[in-house]
Amino acid sequence: MYKNRLFIIKLQIMCCSACIIIGGCRFGTEKTELNELNKNEAKYYTGKGAGPVMNLSIEEDIDENMATEGMLLFNSKCTSCHSISFEKRIGPGMKGVISRRTPEWIMNMILNPLEMTKKDSLSKELLLMYQVQMIPMGLNENEARKILEYFRHIQ
Repeated sequence: MYKNRLFIIKLQIMCCSACIIIGGCRFGTEKTELNELNKNEAKYYTGKGAGPVMNLSIEEDIDENMATEGMLLFNSKCTSCHSISFEKRIGPGMKGVISRRTPEWIMNMILNPLEMTKKDSLSKELLLMYQVQMIPMGLNENEARKILEYFRHIQ
């Protein structure tokens, strides 16, 4: 009976060790995939995308009232898929998006995500990476501009 118990303990230790080793290997793979995702997401893109916004002039100073309204819109429409940090959710985190994308591209993605993923090369790439199509949120240009101002504010 003592030998059987010792055998069971050894077997349990071996199983736990195997789980730790396998789990560690899997974690490393996920980390590599996440690093690759971050690398692709972080690249700078100068395209304007497909949609109604082709030229946008933006004041140097942030309009705090617009940014506040943009925060409210973002919190009510976007936070189920996006964070305001670099954290990935269903879609990319928005922190630093202003330094990676043109204002026109950001607004077109907010206003016109379906056409963007059909016609814009970066939007197609993001769709492949995240495997989820961004849905139209029914926002108008003024509301999208407020969200853009909020993104400028959180930089």
